[in-house]
Amino acid sequence: MLRLAYLQIFVLSCFVSEVVFSQDIHFSQFANSPLNLNPAQTGLFSGDYRIMANQRSQWSAVPVPYSTFSLGADMRNPIHIKNQTTGAGIVMNSDKAGDSDTRTTQVIGSFSWLKKLTPDSAHILSVGVQTGVTNKSFNTSKLTFDSQYNGDTYDASLSSNETFAKTQITYVDFGAGLNYVFRIKERMSFSIGTSFFHLNTPKQSFMQNTDVKLDRKLAINTSYQFKIAEKMDMLVSSIVSTQGKYKEIVAGTAFKYIIDPADNINAHLGNYYRVGDADIITMGMDYKNMYAGLSYDINISPLKIATNGRGGFELSFIYILQKFVPIRSGKTLCPIYM
Repeated sequence: MLRLAYLQIFVLSCFVSEVVFSQDIHFSQFANSPLNLNPAQTGLFSGDYRIMANQRSQWSAVPVPYSTFSLGADMRNPIHIKNQTTGAGIVMNSDKAGDSDTRTTQVIGSFSWLKKLTPDSAHILSVGVQTGVTNKSFNTSKLTFDSQYNGDTYDASLSSNETFAKTQITYVDFGAGLNYVFRIKERMSFSIGTSFFHLNTPKQSFMQNTDVKLDRKLAINTSYQFKIAEKMDMLVSSIVSTQGKYKEIVAGTAFKYIIDPADNINAHLGNYYRVGDADIITMGMDYKNMYAGLSYDINISPLKIATNGRGGFELSFIYILQKFVPIRSGKTLCPIYM
């Protein structure tokens, strides 16, 4: 009974609160969804084209699990500028949540400018902007209301006696970001980025309440990779984001075991912690110009009573296409500018 009570309260709060509708999608493998992480990471990779896909299924114990899918692609140098690099990309996100079939669909384009701060490309500064269109909707036909109970059973033919001003909204959104990369030496690098989302605070109300707006979001992401053994690297990464009165902090460590450096074949294993919410186990594999990752969130929040501790499975995939393999220079640390 206690588990059922927690579940009912949670589902009800997701439906009645317009604030819940206004929170962003998120991935535990945040670094594997770079266009959602920071627009300044558009084109910030070694290659010519990059394709990314992310799938998240959350709270399988809840009658209607939450599902999020993202598909993105970006390219380097769409606009050629001497001694500088540009990037352009697009990402499409789809999120489905709850009994009301609440859906969020986004199409977001981004553009970046990348500048090497030193001749050897060890220091790179990038600036990015993004804009896109978001549609949010919910389905009232999948909901039940008190007035549809005839005293003994539920009767779908009875009126809900509820009136909705609208069941979907569409708006334009804007964001920007800044990122700095320091490639200290082979197998050692540091990166820090700051991103700003919903700069125009678009209206969010389904009830024509102009005071309900999407809060601006600030996110700071960091990563530090370094060699700890002949065939093993450690990666420490984190993200801190705030949106209105909500805050998310994810931090952790992953180990990269180098199987075949010539063909870029590596195995990854890590553990991350989302403060107050979940412990995240991650694993992945590099194979030449592809990466595939898998993670699982173990729910440790009070909601674990309703979910039996089940969190979310998440898959990620990245494929990088390089039209030609550049000849590496002994003085050049970063292949982005080769």
